[in-house]
Amino acid sequence: MKRYIKLNRYGYDSELDTGWGNRFIIWKYGYVLNSVNDFEFDLVVEKDGWPEIEYLDMPHVKSYPVSGSWVTEKAIKVLDKTKNWYFDENIFYTEGGNLVEEYNIPVQDIKLKDRELDTIIRKKLKNSVGIHIRFKRWKLSNNVELGSICDYQRNPAPLFDYCDSLLGEVNNFYISTDLIRQHLPDYKNSDNTFLSEFYNRYNTIDYSDICEVDNKTMRDVIDLYSLIYCDTFLIGQSTWSGFVKEYREQLNRDKNYMINMEYINANNSR
Repeated sequence: MKRYIKLNRYGYDSELDTGWGNRFIIWKYGYVLNSVNDFEFDLVVEKDGWPEIEYLDMPHVKSYPVSGSWVTEKAIKVLDKTKNWYFDENIFYTEGGNLVEEYNIPVQDIKLKDRELDTIIRKKLKNSVGIHIRFKRWKLSNNVELGSICDYQRNPAPLFDYCDSLLGEVNNFYISTDLIRQHLPDYKNSDNTFLSEFYNRYNTIDYSDICEVDNKTMRDVIDLYSLIYCDTFLIGQSTWSGFVKEYREQLNRDKNYMINMEYINANNSR
């Protein structure tokens, strides 16, 4: 049996906050570690902490029961190939410094297993603008070092101005968001003031317009690939958007923008 490196599930808090962007970074670190070891290991994940693998093929990733292993330190190096290894659950194996940035990581090889669904998303998102909007928790603060956040609920004008400038040029706008904390929210009929105004102003679609969806993980995957395949992507402040942007760049989709927002001194934001 092939030896393995078990990836941790850092960032997965719940089905409502899966931390995909963080776990994508974990996978990148594991991919590079495996590459310097001639890909002689499987990258093993637990299905309950990596539910997306039901729908995605990820290079070298497998899911099967594993037992005792040796903990890897936070370093890219040659491993003892007679042993199994695992990532410490308490460590976020990031790409900080020069750990992985010098390596060619084929993000675009993370693919939908359902090729028919892939085709449907590509067709529906042709000449579309994908928008990722994150729910923001913040408090006013006097600390100017805390930075600004994209809070469209508080100040939607910059987003509306941008979308208005595209009317007549694009087919529709695709919304991906966690503003409504439900597994399968009905954005079109929500009581969220911002979303109601957006849907009234623009020809807007979301995951429910792609196909029949019966679980949160499938919704997340459809959101990801809808944002990947749209013509223009409005980046949200999250590692989720980071994954989409990196994937799009490997597909040579370069219309990736972040709207300049009003400066907000923000505390306890995410």
